[in-house]
Amino acid sequence: LSSAGSLTNPMRSSAYGNLLKSSAVSREKVDNSKENYQLNYFAFNLIESGESLLRMINELKHGILVSDFDSVNENLSQQRKHYSSLVSQTEPQINHLDFEITESILELEAEYFMTT
Repeated sequence: LSSAGSLTNPMRSSAYGNLLKSSAVSREKVDNSKENYQLNYFAFNLIESGESLLRMINELKHGILVSDFDSVNENLSQQRKHYSSLVSQTEPQINHLDFEITESILELEAEYFMTT
């Protein structure tokens, strides 16, 4: 970096700006050590802030997923209607098969008892 004073862009956060300012290399050994400490400090704060933001976003997503009762109830209602229509379609078929099976069993019993 050529100049730490050129960071006047208001879009940059203070932690990011401080990180760039601290990364400038000076000739003094004491200043380098101090700036290295500041660089580590600002980098740690920047990383900690990013992790905190990610945790908040995760909690918000979780809250939306868990607390969205209206869409969950709507989805359950649609599924219930769908399965109710399937039941109403299959019940007559099952009743018809039951009737046919009963008739077939009665015919088989009659044939069995006639032959013995």
